[in-house]
Amino acid sequence: MAMKSLCLIFLIALGISTARADKAVNIYNAPTGSGKSVAHGCTYVLFDLIGFTGTIGGASFSNQTVLLPIPALQDGQTLSAIPYTVTSGTLIVTEQR
Repeated sequence: MAMKSLCLIFLIALGISTARADKAVNIYNAPTGSGKSVAHGCTYVLFDLIGFTGTIGGASFSNQTVLLPIPALQDGQTLSAIPYTVTSGTLIVTEQR
């Protein structure tokens, strides 16, 4: 539980420190199930996997605990929608628009 709290604090700090005044940051715990996705138009997405089993963008993960950052490649570009499925564990998503 302490690791989960530390990861959440890190994500909040990261979102605050990397967001410019014209950027919005949204942090949420992804619900269990399929058919979910991070919306098109983000400039940066951070997936925090905590004992996570499921898929992100078509890649499968099994009981993984890792940070998975996905930045747009260049300034001014945005990411396409990123689908995910949560089977078990926790997936915390940080979106920057």
